[in-house]
Amino acid sequence: MVGLTYSGSVAGFIAARFALGLGEAGNFPASIKVIADWFPKKERALATGIFNSGTSVGVIIVSFGMLIWGVPFRGSIAAAGVLLVVAALAFSGLGVLIASRARTIEGVAGLMNLVLLPMWLLGGAFFSNERMEGPLRVVANCMPLSWCNDAMRDLMLAPGGWLSVALPLGLLAAFAAACFAVALRIFRWL
Repeated sequence: MVGLTYSGSVAGFIAARFALGLGEAGNFPASIKVIADWFPKKERALATGIFNSGTSVGVIIVSFGMLIWGVPFRGSIAAAGVLLVVAALAFSGLGVLIASRARTIEGVAGLMNLVLLPMWLLGGAFFSNERMEGPLRVVANCMPLSWCNDAMRDLMLAPGGWLSVALPLGLLAAFAAACFAVALRIFRWL
């Protein structure tokens, strides 16, 4: 993802996005297959939620970007660490919530894609949501991925600290708590 930030042309962006896509294209279907093969039906929803949170490898990406490409990190590393942990909990909660009512593993995969695809496209991970206008911008600003990406961008590129990430951190924590609370309330064993 760091390559997307530093691409200076459309061709550079396409090359960086292609490289990113090589690693992620088979990840989700392969993970669902492994869970279906290795976990009993009663444990699949929890396992899916846990693996879905594991796809947040922000620390590795940030470290790679800093070490290999010299991407600056001007903010608080401690705040970034807490932010990434809370974001991982938020997305774990979302995964458990989505998986809590699906009847089949295929249903979980479909629901995950239905929820996550708009978040990936509008959340600022691939395209800057600062140029969006009107209702699209409002929707993008309401997505947890936007909160996480904006806060990490503030921490990395501006000398931000705890105060600059307080609102996104609070929003992500509230989102995580709400997702887990609802998931625990509506969860049913198959």
